[in-house]
Amino acid sequence: MRTVLIAGRGEIAVRTARSCRELGLRTVAAYSTADREAEVLGLVDEVVLAGTWAPGGDCLNARDVIEAARLTGADAIHPGDGSLSEDPDLADVCAAEGITLVGPPAAVREEIADRARVRRLMAAAGLPVLPGSPDAVTTLAEARRAASEIGFPIVLKAVAGGCGTGMDTVHVPEEFSRAYRRARARAQAFPGDGRVYLERFVENARHIGIQVLCDSHGNAVHLGERDGSVAQRMGEAAVRGALAVGYVGAGTFEFLLDQAGRFHFVGVSCRTGLVREQLLIAAGEPLRGAPGIRGTDPVTGVLAAASSRPTFQADSS
Repeated sequence: MRTVLIAGRGEIAVRTARSCRELGLRTVAAYSTADREAEVLGLVDEVVLAGTWAPGGDCLNARDVIEAARLTGADAIHPGDGSLSEDPDLADVCAAEGITLVGPPAAVREEIADRARVRRLMAAAGLPVLPGSPDAVTTLAEARRAASEIGFPIVLKAVAGGCGTGMDTVHVPEEFSRAYRRARARAQAFPGDGRVYLERFVENARHIGIQVLCDSHGNAVHLGERDGSVAQRMGEAAVRGALAVGYVGAGTFEFLLDQAGRFHFVGVSCRTGLVREQLLIAAGEPLRGAPGIRGTDPVTGVLAAASSRPTFQADSS
């Protein structure tokens, strides 16, 4: 890695530019006409206009990002923390072009982009999941049958998109038909995939995200033991799930914690603030102190140790 194209926007783009500078990497900011005054443009070595924002408004079009990398000679792309960060098509093209895409490989992105599929994978890895449909439901009749087996209250979720995309909660059977149609319409509008699946709804649950770091050498750590023993168990589950799916990079495992202290896996996201570690892992660096670290403190452990790693030489031949 010598030149990183920054395809994110806002705070994540600024953090990426600063982390690249600390590591001695040359930077290019890809921007659209909507972000001509963005702060990141003053923090990079080169800027390139890369078209317009994709539908949904959180990231550039993947084709424009690849073309921007070609034009500027960037050999790596940081996709930010929008939907571009989980786009398996972008990962496939980068692999074909010999461009390092910061984050998990294409096959993993494809797995976690399908929220119903990743539920099955995590259940097979031993993570606790809520009762739900084993796959997407494609008709109202099929959805009704699944709902009767799961029991109300039910939450309908989009198969594609973020963990909360297209979500609709149904408390009684009489509301189900309307909620099903509404959830499908939302999912079809964004992210453009109308498939939905069902999960048992947990009343008064607390949402907890556990960040993980996984290198390309089979090591994984979580950064989530500050909240006590329950978070520690969630962290261990997140690491187990990350290793099972072959995750590489930094990511967030999403859990629901119910009133009885039980936790349940609900999704995986590539979104994370651990930019420096993302870059080091993408460059092939092993996690400092791995294997054997589990739940290392994010300030005094993994990240602090990583600061002693050598920086990249962007101008080397």
